[in-house]
Amino acid sequence: MIYLLDTSAVLAHYFKEPGHSDVAQLIADPNAVLGISALTVYELNTRLRAIGIGNQDVVEVIETYTRTFDFVAPLTDDIASLGADLRASAGQRTSAVDVLIAATAVRTGGTLVHRDPHFASLPPGNPVQIVLPDKMQV
Repeated sequence: MIYLLDTSAVLAHYFKEPGHSDVAQLIADPNAVLGISALTVYELNTRLRAIGIGNQDVVEVIETYTRTFDFVAPLTDDIASLGADLRASAGQRTSAVDVLIAATAVRTGGTLVHRDPHFASLPPGNPVQIVLPDKMQV
């Protein structure tokens, strides 16, 4: 099975927040094909820097995850078009990056793994989703 991890899932794993064990199980599953969007690389980079993690450490974290996962999906014009469609059909305003990551999950045939409640506003099953526990849950 193919899984596309949203930035929120990668951060849950990295910071050992609620949901990290679910991500760890996917990483350990030899039958799972794991990927991230190139946009997740961007978001990881900016979020880790924003909390004060140094440039070299950020590079190492990103390199570790990109080696761990099976693929990093690029942003294509097809994904951009589908992202616009998903955003237009969403029940609430969803960020451009998040709808593009969701569109990437659809185009790669992957299940989107995340902990962002706003993904619930996307059309049912588009993409298929696994929702991790909210980081505020204990």
